Amino acid sequence: MYYTKCLCIATNGTATRGSCDGEVCGSGGYITFVIFLFLTLFLTFVIAIPVLQSTIRIVPFTQRSFAVGVQWLFIRALGTIPGPLLFGFVLDQACLLSGESCGSQGSCSVYTNDSISNNVLILVIVLKVVGIIFYSLAFITYKPPPESPDATEDVTLDSSATPKKEVAMGNGIEPASDNLEGEVNSAFEADNTQL
Repeated sequence: MYYTKCLCIATNGTATRGSCDGEVCGSGGYITFVIFLFLTLFLTFVIAIPVLQSTIRIVPFTQRSFAVGVQWLFIRALGTIPGPLLFGFVLDQACLLSGESCGSQGSCSVYTNDSISNNVLILVIVLKVVGIIFYSLAFITYKPPPESPDATEDVTLDSSATPKKEVAMGNGIEPASDNLEGEVNSAFEADNTQL
């Protein structure tokens, strides 16, 4: 379908139905995009294990699972809830033409590609900078606990604190022999000789 005598088109006043062809990406545009996408994904996922390791090493041994749970609670609360809202807001800002439904604004029909790319890039850079600031503050403000002789060990095993093996015999509890296997074998042999 052709539209003629369009006042908003300066060249010849004609238009065809459909979306306009976008500008061709300049030389190296796709390669630059792939490089930036790789760096963004790399920086996002490369920090996951070091953050988990630092959380595990900082808290006491008995509170590690609780600390990891709290860490993931904050990650989910601060990432998965406002994240889609922020990216949705950025996409809405790049809308050129919105549809209408029953007199109210509907979903976007045409986006401005340049605005989408610029807005998403700026949002990702801002979020990465905020993340780097928080990681840096955590590194700067961390104060290790006072040094102790077994500071590097999670659990210290003291031979004097190890409980002795005990078995219930008769009415009282008597310590079991260290050679329990030998006693069982000799009892088994005694039963075999009686048969």
